[in-house]
Amino acid sequence: MRIAFLAALALGGCASNSSYMGIDMNGAASPVLTAQQERIERERDALMLIAVLAGCYERTPAGFRTVPPDMAPSFACGAQLAEIEMRSKALPSGRGPSGVQALDLSRLALLASMDDKRAQLELGIRFEEGIGLPIDLDRARQLYGRAASASGGTLWVYSPPVGNATSGRVIPIEQGPRMPGLVEAQGRLEQLERKERQLAR
Repeated sequence: MRIAFLAALALGGCASNSSYMGIDMNGAASPVLTAQQERIERERDALMLIAVLAGCYERTPAGFRTVPPDMAPSFACGAQLAEIEMRSKALPSGRGPSGVQALDLSRLALLASMDDKRAQLELGIRFEEGIGLPIDLDRARQLYGRAASASGGTLWVYSPPVGNATSGRVIPIEQGPRMPGLVEAQGRLEQLERKERQLAR
C-alpha cells in the first residue's frame, strides 16, 4: 500500500486529469513531507476517519465540528481527538487546520481511490448528505458498495499456453493485504436502496 500511496502522490503532482468520483485529487499531493511525516499524516487521516464514523464529529452542511464532550457518543472521543490534534501538530504548517477539516475532499478522494474502506464510506456519506458536494445518490451507492466489499488478497488467474506448451497454468496475483468490507457501509447501502424504492412508489 505504501508504494501505491507514494505513486498516487507522485502522479497527483503532475497529472492534470487526476480525479476520483468527479473530485480533483491534485490538491492531495504532499511533496514536501518526509517519510516520517507521511506516516504521521496517514495515521492522522485514519484516526480522523475513525473519529468521524464513530460520531466524534458532527456533520453539518458547512462541514464538520467536534461534538461537545458531554454530547460525545463515547469517552473514547476525547482521547481520539487529542491524538488527532497531536499528530496534526507534528506536521509542517500549511497542512491544514487540526482536526477533521484537514481531511479535505481531495485527500479523502485520494484515500478512497486507494481502496481505503473508511474513506469510501465517508465519501459516500458526503455524497448522500450533500456535505461539501452536490447530493449524488448514484455515487453514494457505488462508494457504499466498494466499502462493503472485501478486497485485496491473492487472485488466481489462468494463463493460457505460450509457444509450444501444451497446457496453461494458474498463477497468483497479489492484490495487497486482504481487507474485509465494512458492515456499516453495507447497512448504509441497504438503507439507501430502501429509501430509493420508497421514493419510486
